[in-house]
Amino acid sequence: MAKRIQSCVTADQTSRSQSARRGAFTLVELLVVIAIIGVLVALLLPAVQAAREAARRSQCVNNLKQIGLAAQNYHATNNKFPLGVVMQEGSMWSLYLAPYMEQQSIRNLVTLNKFTIRNGEFKQDNDNCNWAYPSPYTTEQIQALPNFADYKNLIACETPVSVYQCPSAGYRGGQFDKSADWVVMKRQPCSYVGNASGIATDQNGTTEPLLNRHVKMRALDGVLFTYSEIGMKHVIDGTSNTMFVGEAFHDFEAVEQSGGRPESGLGNRQDHWYFGSDDIDTGDGSDPSEGLGSTGVPINLQNLGPNQCAIAGSPECRKLQLSFGSVHPGGMNAVNCDGSVAYITEDIDAVPWSALGTRDSQVTIK
Repeated sequence: MAKRIQSCVTADQTSRSQSARRGAFTLVELLVVIAIIGVLVALLLPAVQAAREAARRSQCVNNLKQIGLAAQNYHATNNKFPLGVVMQEGSMWSLYLAPYMEQQSIRNLVTLNKFTIRNGEFKQDNDNCNWAYPSPYTTEQIQALPNFADYKNLIACETPVSVYQCPSAGYRGGQFDKSADWVVMKRQPCSYVGNASGIATDQNGTTEPLLNRHVKMRALDGVLFTYSEIGMKHVIDGTSNTMFVGEAFHDFEAVEQSGGRPESGLGNRQDHWYFGSDDIDTGDGSDPSEGLGSTGVPINLQNLGPNQCAIAGSPECRKLQLSFGSVHPGGMNAVNCDGSVAYITEDIDAVPWSALGTRDSQVTIK
């Protein structure tokens, strides 16, 4: 009987010992499990990233739909689309559309010059709208100024407005920007620029009198350009075939690396902003590409490599300034004059791409 009990105890101890051994992982088994988990994560990560990008791109499309709807409402009220940019004043199309996108407070904040355009000549009641400040500052310092009202335009430029910023662009907040000796401490970049032309390749224009086309993106063939007052009746190609606003790549790195150095009159980086600009608010109206683009140059020129603006004013840099594009894979989104939004691939042929930016495709420059 004792032997039988001892045998049972021994068997029970053996069973527990084997069970304990079976419950542990060997080093090889652990490594195999880790490797399998790593493979699964590697397989799932691109799918997760793709899903996130799809969501961001969807929001970007929604932004453009809101811009397109605002443009329709603006046109219904004024019988024309907004001004593209106003030289010697600094305002941009994005400011004029703000009240039609529940941003009336921004429009109320901004003071603009009273101006008229007669026989192609611009007349205004003063010469500066203060889109910047003559030295580095804090918001508290600006608000404490006795003449704070003179710098409310600056506050507008520092105000985040999500409808003008594509989530895919990777915004990091406002950026330090300098124009001559005037600065904006936290200027807000913009993901979208107006369609100024289907043929322009230089934001500084030409002095040749072809098609009454003047310097600084003036009297062009698109929809939003300097002093533009284009209505649907002028869009001969049809509002569904003519771009109104498209995505544009803002070079965060180039702006940061400039270290606060001002842009040259010809432009030395690809930067886009909204509401207003101290560069545009100058005597000659420098750098209208801050708010305007052209389908006369290819999409996504920023993908050709860095240092295209190593020489300010070079042909490559001038084209880059006007290039539409985005960080979405293979193309960009745009809204047409009828409010419809389309995705345009970067391998689109040059002829239809140019025609998309021209309100009348019969217009050409030789």
